[in-house]
Order: sequence, then C-alpha cells, then structure tokens
Amino acid sequence: MNMAHVFSSNPGGCAAFLSNCNAISAATVTFNDRNCEIPACSISVLPDCENFVFNTAKNFAELDVFGVDISPSESFLRGGKHPILTMLSAGNAMHVFVNDQLSVVQQGLDQGSRDLSGQIWSYKVGLNGESMNLSSPTSTSAVNWTRVSKDTESTANDLSNFDAPEGDEPLALDMGSMGKGEVWINGGSIGRYWTVHANGNCSACIYFGIFRIDKCQFGCLQPTQQWYV
Repeated sequence: MNMAHVFSSNPGGCAAFLSNCNAISAATVTFNDRNCEIPACSISVLPDCENFVFNTAKNFAELDVFGVDISPSESFLRGGKHPILTMLSAGNAMHVFVNDQLSVVQQGLDQGSRDLSGQIWSYKVGLNGESMNLSSPTSTSAVNWTRVSKDTESTANDLSNFDAPEGDEPLALDMGSMGKGEVWINGGSIGRYWTVHANGNCSACIYFGIFRIDKCQFGCLQPTQQWYV
C-alpha cells in the first residue's frame, strides 16, 4: 500500500511525503506526472511537490577518506611535544586514525583538551555483592543489611528469607515490585529478571500499514513478566 501526504499553503507553497508501506517490495508511483521508485518500507520527500530530494532508505551522506604519510625524519616529531592535527571542514563528523589507531581527545573542558587514547581503561560488570558471594547463605552475615523502602531506585543487593514449602513442585517468585537484576536461591542463580512495564495506549488492534508495537498492546502499565520459576 502506498500513501501520499501533501501540504500546501495559499501563496502556492507545497510539500509532499510519499510512503511505500510494503515491507518487501519497492513501488513505482506517479505523482504530478512524475515517476518515482520508492524502496520498501520508506518515505520519499518532495519539498516542492515536484522534485524527489530525499528517501529514508537511502544514504545521501558524503564520505571522504583522506590519508597523509608522515616521514619519521620530520623535525616536528623530534621536539618533545605532541603534534596537533587541525581540520577545517564543513562535514558533520570525522574520525581520525593515527598509525591505524583511533585518536580519542576530549574537547571543550575547563582544563583544556584531554587525550584519552593512552589511558588505562577498565570496565566492571555487576555489583560488589557478586564478588563478596552474598548469594550464598553462609556469606549473608558478613555484611550489615539495611531496611529500605520499596520506592528506592538505587542499585543494591536485596535479601529475603522464606521457609521452603513441602513437596517437590516448582516454585514461582513474584518479582513485580523489582526493577531488573539477577536472583539467587541458596547460592544458585535462577536467572536474570527485568519487570519492565508496558507503556502506551491499550486499545483495539490496528492492522493496516506497517506494524508498530503501539498498534496492538495489552496489559499497559503492567509488568511484561512478573513470575519467575
């Protein structure tokens, strides 16, 4: 299915948006006696209702690659200072590689610029509670636990005790009041949870055009998953 949205004003200005809602095949449309091929699932823009200047499925950005070889004998390399590369360009973005390494420099700081390419980087995943093995029943007494309200949104370890019921049937935990994280029972992980809430308007489903999540939603403002076994 193809759709056209035309906007015009009294002085004669006009703009048009032509869309191809087919997610697989391109479409050829005729608009104001002009033919245009619109790629699948895309929109073409005619700012004057005559000339096609942009399509959302095509990349119109210009990409230029420019390389410079610098001899190690250059005198400015022996002055004990880092050389400065100055670029005068009207481009929107630029990546600079020196000796095949991406240069990373913070600009605009009160203390000037900061070169991060030579820094030592580290990334820590998870909570300190994991390294302290707080998931084990024998380790929970090693720290002081503080009672907090359920509205607290900080990253923390939460402890809960319950008596094991009789029988050998599976148990389910209600995690509806939690955000996201990982659950351990008696030192064993039962997996991660993320009780994200569905937002939007829960109404009758709409099936025409390209499918979007907000066209057919159920259980708005309710956890997308609440019970974990």
